[in-house]
Amino acid sequence: MTVLFYSTISEEYAEKIEGVIAKAIPTAKIEIHRSIESLAQKIRQPEEEKNLLLLALHRREDLKEILGIRTIVENFRTVLVLPDQERETIAAAHQLRPRFVTTLDGDLEELAAVLKKMTLT
Repeated sequence: MTVLFYSTISEEYAEKIEGVIAKAIPTAKIEIHRSIESLAQKIRQPEEEKNLLLLALHRREDLKEILGIRTIVENFRTVLVLPDQERETIAAAHQLRPRFVTTLDGDLEELAAVLKKMTLT
């Protein structure tokens, strides 16, 4: 399994999430994308295996960029790490039909448990 990890958050926090992914899914290949263009290009390539998409977003504007490519993202099992819990942010995020949503100040252990469970389905 490949985890496509798109991150606009700080390098330090991104490394923590990367560690969570590695711990929860030890056999996963983690592919990091820091630009929307890089992510979109990767997503458009045909894949043989099921991939998981983890989006860790620093600003609400980052979410708006992702929504701009939602037609190619919607076929992925998606996990979102959002910048805040504002009603507007959560409503916009649900347009992506994520399997799980948390925030930057959310529980990383809960994120790990969800990722692990997602690999079993």
